[in-house]
Amino acid sequence: MNLGQMLLVLLAIVLMTTIVLTLNNSFRNQVDMAVRNVYFTQGVKIADHVFQRYEAQLISDRLTFDNMRDQLSVPGGFHFGTESISGAVYNINVLSVPSDLTGNPLPLGTLSDHQRVTVSIRAEIGDRIIEIGTGEFPFTKVFSR
Repeated sequence: MNLGQMLLVLLAIVLMTTIVLTLNNSFRNQVDMAVRNVYFTQGVKIADHVFQRYEAQLISDRLTFDNMRDQLSVPGGFHFGTESISGAVYNINVLSVPSDLTGNPLPLGTLSDHQRVTVSIRAEIGDRIIEIGTGEFPFTKVFSR
């Protein structure tokens, strides 16, 4: 084997190693994205459950609009609870602020016939944390008297 053939073999090994590492990294990213989507979807279902629970309590008169407003208007949000599902711990916080009919917040302390309720969830999966319903895309719903 001469020097040219040895360099071609070495170049082929480097090329194959690069291809294998790139594919491995790509597969790992796809698996991570799929796992995050599963936990995010579960968080969306939990947020919907919270909204449905408050709707049911308001419709059945187990909770009045004023009581809901007072309960959820805690500075920093009301800690609704913690759910453990499939090895993930979901910490659920609910915040309510007075709003107009379209959900635009009014100054705190303003009495309004509308409350904008926001659900935010922090999912802890091992050493990873996924924020659901926070930032630019919160889960909100307007409840009216």
